[in-house]
Amino acid sequence: MHVLGHSFWDVELEFDFLHAVVVKIADPLVFGDFLFALRPTDADETDRYASKVAAVVAIFVKGLSQAHRYSKTLALRMVDGVAHVALGAGVYLHPHLAVLADTLLDMQAMNSSSSVRNASTRALTRLYCLAPFAEEAAAAAYFNLVTEGVLAMREPALESLSALLHDKTATVAAAMDWLPSAFWLEWLASCSEMFAAIPIFEEDVPVLTYQLGICHAWLTALRPDDVPTQGMLNNTFRPAVQTLRDTAHADGLVGIVDAADSLLALL
Repeated sequence: MHVLGHSFWDVELEFDFLHAVVVKIADPLVFGDFLFALRPTDADETDRYASKVAAVVAIFVKGLSQAHRYSKTLALRMVDGVAHVALGAGVYLHPHLAVLADTLLDMQAMNSSSSVRNASTRALTRLYCLAPFAEEAAAAAYFNLVTEGVLAMREPALESLSALLHDKTATVAAAMDWLPSAFWLEWLASCSEMFAAIPIFEEDVPVLTYQLGICHAWLTALRPDDVPTQGMLNNTFRPAVQTLRDTAHADGLVGIVDAADSLLALL
C-alpha cells in the first residue's frame, strides 16, 4: 500500500499488522524491508519513524535473548534480520547499535553453532559499518570474532574484513586501530602459504579472491608506522603473490590474475 502512493502516516497501523505477519510466517527479514520502504522524506516524519525503528529493535533484542528456545533455523533468521534491519534503517539505527551488538555477541557466545557464528559476524559487521562501536568491550569481542575467523579462512569472516576495509567512512581507520601488526603478520604468512600452493583448486578461488582484495585494501590503508617487517613483504609475500599470479594465468583465472597484478603494483 505504501509503495503504491498512500501517504506515510496513513498506514501507520500497518506496523501492528506487520508484526502479526512476521510472527505468523516466522520471517524477521520482513522488518528490514518495512523500515526501508518507510524511510522518511520530510523532517517532521523522523520522530515517528524513529519510534518504529525502536520498536523493531525491541522485538529483535527480546527475540535474540530468547533464541535458545527457538529452532536453529529461526534463530538464524533473527540474526540475519538484524543485518537486514541495518540496511533498511541506515543511520536511524545509530541509537540502538550498542544494545544490538551486545545482544548478538551474547547470543553467539552461548551458541556453538558455526552457522550462528557466521551469521552473527555478518550482522555485527553491518552494524559496525553504520558506526564503529563506542564500547571497547563490544569492539574487542567483535574484532576477536572477525580475526579468529579470518585466520581460519572462513568466508563470512573474510567477507566481513573486506567490507570493513572497503568502507568509505571512518570505519576503515577505526578497524585498523583494532587490527594490530601481529595479526597482519600472521595473516600475511597464511596468505603467502596459500598463494604459493600449486595447483589452484576451484573451491579455493573465492577465498583467494577475498585474500587478494583484503591485502590490497590493507596496503592502501596503511599508515607509515603500521608497516610490518619490510623484509617479509619483499622476500616472502611478493614472490608468493607472483607465483599465484603465474599459476592463475596458466589456468585462465582472469579475476585472480587481475587482482594479483593490482596487488603486485602496490608492493
